[in-house]
Amino acid sequence: SIIYDHLLNNDMTYAESAYDVDGDGHITSADITAVYDVILNGMPSNITQYTVNGVTFAMVNVEGGTFTMGADASDSNANEDEFPSHQVTVSSFAIGQTEVTQELWLAVMGWNYSGHEGNLQYPVEYVNYEMCQNFIAKLNEMTGKNFRLPTEAEWEFAARGGNKSQGYKYAGSNDIDAVAWYGGVEENWSLCRPATTPETVASMLPNELGLYDMSGNV
Repeated sequence: SIIYDHLLNNDMTYAESAYDVDGDGHITSADITAVYDVILNGMPSNITQYTVNGVTFAMVNVEGGTFTMGADASDSNANEDEFPSHQVTVSSFAIGQTEVTQELWLAVMGWNYSGHEGNLQYPVEYVNYEMCQNFIAKLNEMTGKNFRLPTEAEWEFAARGGNKSQGYKYAGSNDIDAVAWYGGVEENWSLCRPATTPETVASMLPNELGLYDMSGNV
């Protein structure tokens, strides 16, 4: 009840950003209800947790659907290989709630090749495609599951918010500073949040599906 009172009164000593479930910048009774729901009833039904060597990670189940993949002619920031936009249908799949952390990589591989260390909740980086395939093979062996990399279409569908998409410009918001760590451009370096800062995963707001860092971190 003490923590409840502090949260309800927006005492940010207790009200870390994780308690602001709806991401509106305030701790409300709705946020507290959502937090208590997880405590009392476990993770939401669309999230499945797995544990390997004592490290737990979450996969978000994404309902399949049809979406417009790629960029349309009005998007001046798009690269040539993002045109033309076209309708794509994907089946239901699951995708990691966050990037693979250094903690999970270590638990599976036994080594950490990342250039930015100091916190095991940093995302793993400086790994290539072959290393990732070896990671997946070992993860499957350890869990008895069939993990794989997402297809390009699956990744874009998930980043856009799947069937829950609100049409945001970035993954979860029209404000890039709310959802992403990112590099800038030479003319405007002062406005960027440097990519791979390093920063822990899930330190920004999630998108409509509850996925983090889909618009940037590494």
